[in-house]
Amino acid sequence: MSEPSLYVADTNVRIDVSNGGVVTHFHTLLMSVCAPNVIVAEAKGGVGPVFLSHGMSEFELSIDDMREAQRLRRKRPKVSFNDMCAYVVARNTRAVLLTGDKYLRTFAEEQRVKVHGVLWVLDEFVRLELLAKIKAAKALQSMLDQGSRLPQNQCEKRFLKWALKTIDGQTSLKK
Repeated sequence: MSEPSLYVADTNVRIDVSNGGVVTHFHTLLMSVCAPNVIVAEAKGGVGPVFLSHGMSEFELSIDDMREAQRLRRKRPKVSFNDMCAYVVARNTRAVLLTGDKYLRTFAEEQRVKVHGVLWVLDEFVRLELLAKIKAAKALQSMLDQGSRLPQNQCEKRFLKWALKTIDGQTSLKK
């Protein structure tokens, strides 16, 4: 089964991509990325304009979409309203949901909506040679330094794969 051509990004992914300094690469990899209008509005003063200027589109939610997100949120109160809106858009358009929220990821997977996170995005950058391994490792480190709550064991796997492990057991980034 081929990868859908539309991706719906939540706030966490957009913040991580911005903090990692890889917004341009993000839009090169994912030619068609959108976010619900409520998420774009939330980020107007932050990363929202940066993503819109690189080609991300804004998906206008209908009143019914918002009601559905609110209804679903009552079942999953740990998922924010805005993140549930991203889920509704991904489900309704058969898009891939890009999220950094573990509760949203779990819910979407239970509903059989395809989900990826920012680590998948970085893996794809490296696999497609859009970003050198060292730059992917530095982007990941920058995300973590700025507060990203990515799974430590998964980050460590990438650092070991993309970086050089020294004799004393410390990880240092390849030059």
